[in-house]
Amino acid sequence: IHYFKVPAIATLVAACFVALIMIMQPLFNFGGNQKQLAFSIVIDVNPSITIDVNDDGSVKKIKGGNKEGKAIANYTLSEMQDNDGYEKAINLVVKNLRKEGYLKKNKKNVMLVSAINKSSDNKEEAKKLDSEKLAQIKTETNEAIKIRKLKCKAVYQNVKVTKKIKKVARKNDVSLGKANLCIEISKEDNEKISTLCEKRNITIAKLERECAMGNGTVRGWK
Repeated sequence: IHYFKVPAIATLVAACFVALIMIMQPLFNFGGNQKQLAFSIVIDVNPSITIDVNDDGSVKKIKGGNKEGKAIANYTLSEMQDNDGYEKAINLVVKNLRKEGYLKKNKKNVMLVSAINKSSDNKEEAKKLDSEKLAQIKTETNEAIKIRKLKCKAVYQNVKVTKKIKKVARKNDVSLGKANLCIEISKEDNEKISTLCEKRNITIAKLERECAMGNGTVRGWK
């Protein structure tokens, strides 16, 4: 009789182990249900803030590109909850930029908002989706500016990240959005790119004036 109890106990233990694995499986992330990064939103005033967005519209990450941006990102994150959408993040970033004095009611401000899009094999479909995304981002940002009665000109651009954009951003310690803007305004003139993007020597307002004076036409500006 005792010979049959050992396999019975072993079978019971194995069954319990399998059941435990099945119960705990949702607690582990094996990659099958991971949310994928769909695009990023970069907001530049002087602080530079990046909002990474999942494919379902929820926020994956908020990070600052410089010291000032990191402070704004931390303030924003403290007010966010799990699965909040990028719309709320945009609103909170604008709110915190206003609160910290980077956007003022009685002074004209310029803000650059860049949609950093993932590459796609289907260029026509990607172009349509990028345009729709930028329109949604524009609507949310303009509303956040409007409700706070800010004198702020928001400039919007779609950015397809290239090796050159990455290199300019890294070399000059600026965001991908600002790097793209410098490249576009300078018309690929490397010397002018360096001048425009020189660290701590450039603001979005200055770049916007450069473009307004006819020194460059920026593709994708809205």
